[in-house]
Amino acid sequence: MNWYKMSNIEGEEAHYLPDPELQFKIDYIEGDGYYETIKDEIIEAMQGIGEIREMAEMLGDDPDREVIQSIYGNGGWNRYFVMSNGTVEFSKMHGSAEDVKKAQEVGFELF
Repeated sequence: MNWYKMSNIEGEEAHYLPDPELQFKIDYIEGDGYYETIKDEIIEAMQGIGEIREMAEMLGDDPDREVIQSIYGNGGWNRYFVMSNGTVEFSKMHGSAEDVKKAQEVGFELF
């Protein structure tokens, strides 16, 4: 579930692009077309990744393991966590056993 860091100029704020397979993976769990309903939330969350990482480092926390945002799945049960290391992870505590299995099948990291 990696996001790809893209920046053209040294010192310029990085831009993040989603894993091309993210849409398939979320739609596999939630149903066709669901990714489109949460895509903007995911992209918006990733825009603040630099600030979150800096704050975590100042506090002595692991900058790679901060949850930037929790996004609800279809029906409000499943949760997708946008992480400060550029990944989107699936919460095994919020999903049904069936959905956790689906998440593993498509390669989601479990939180």
